[in-house]
Amino acid sequence: GSSQLYLDQFPLFNHNGPNSKDAEPALRVLARGHGAVVNDCAGVPAGRSWQHAAKMAGIQSCAAFPILKFKQLIGVFAVYAGQPNFFSADIVKLLEEMSADLSFAMEIMHLDALRKNAEQALKEREENLSVTLQSIGDAFIATDTAGCITRMNPAAEQLTGWRFEEAQHRPLEQVFCIIDARTRQAVENPVHKALANDGIVKLSNPIALLSRDGHEYQIADSVAPIRDARQKTIGAALVFHDVSKQYAITAALRESEERFRHVNEATGGYIWEIDTQGYYTYVSDKSEHVKGYAPEALLGHQIYEFIPEEEATWIRDAINNANPDDNKFHLTVRNVAPSGKIFWEEMRGIVLLDNQGRVQKIRGAGVCINERVKAEADIKHLAYYDPLTDLPNRRMFVGSLKQAVASAKRRDMFGALLFFDLDRFKNLNDSLGH
Repeated sequence: GSSQLYLDQFPLFNHNGPNSKDAEPALRVLARGHGAVVNDCAGVPAGRSWQHAAKMAGIQSCAAFPILKFKQLIGVFAVYAGQPNFFSADIVKLLEEMSADLSFAMEIMHLDALRKNAEQALKEREENLSVTLQSIGDAFIATDTAGCITRMNPAAEQLTGWRFEEAQHRPLEQVFCIIDARTRQAVENPVHKALANDGIVKLSNPIALLSRDGHEYQIADSVAPIRDARQKTIGAALVFHDVSKQYAITAALRESEERFRHVNEATGGYIWEIDTQGYYTYVSDKSEHVKGYAPEALLGHQIYEFIPEEEATWIRDAINNANPDDNKFHLTVRNVAPSGKIFWEEMRGIVLLDNQGRVQKIRGAGVCINERVKAEADIKHLAYYDPLTDLPNRRMFVGSLKQAVASAKRRDMFGALLFFDLDRFKNLNDSLGH
């Protein structure tokens, strides 16, 4: 109890004069950083601040030594005795060794705490990394610098057909078997390429992954080196995902476009697209063959500029009256060629609507039908006119006669039919046909 009262009189970190050589030994250690030994407290000159307190506490000898942690003073190891000359050279040496041991123990404890913190942080990072890799949708494989597998996530297991426990430490080529999807030839290991170039590698060719279970996947992948804190390459990270559906959709779209192009070329027509104001937004190359205008001459112009006004109304009506149940149109319209010549075009189109039934764009195709219109006109002419003389034939005569008879009946009138020969024309008809 008295020793505690003694120590309470000297707050170590609030003492006003710790640098004084007459300071209490423990405070002197704090001030100077090395040990202090007093073997006769009673013999200390009177008037020193701690002498009376030591006497009251029964302290006659004291020794104090610094406790260091990596050369930084963090405390004092002090021993007090109730008899004078207690601290012999051997005891002082022993206490110095104990002080050094305490300092060493403090350093070990500090290092151990740092190690535990580092291990905990590493464990947390490892857990976070593991959770992240388990959660991402892309497949992930990590290798060492020799190209052997060190880590892979479930997505990679599913695509390769290998469980990580089986694939670990195996060369990547045994697990990640890829070929060129077009040539069916083996593809260079991307990890080796990334490690050799010390950079990111992306495979551009259509790549197929041959799974262990016999499945084949179209994949897209990239590889990047893994570097430590000193930027030393310690492995590679391979990320890939299944793009088989995208490839199938792209191939189907390409085939559809090619089929449409072949059909369009076979029909001799061209493809066009206009916005809601009638401005061309797309025109295929065949437009010059059909309309006499190159695509660039039509783009940015309204479709109505090339059609007589009375027929342009038909297109406007088809657009304005379009609805989800009736959004297609088929028109035969006259067009004006660059030369000013009128030609006939058969136009088929569809009005594209959004979910609210609003017009988004109009897409269609056109083909020149001049020859067909002429052929139809010729057929109609041949039906009513003699091919030899180009005069009305018997069919027109019968039709005209029926109309005249019907008209006479409606008006309550009589009609007359005259039959006569003109310059022996009857003989010509009888011999060469009617």
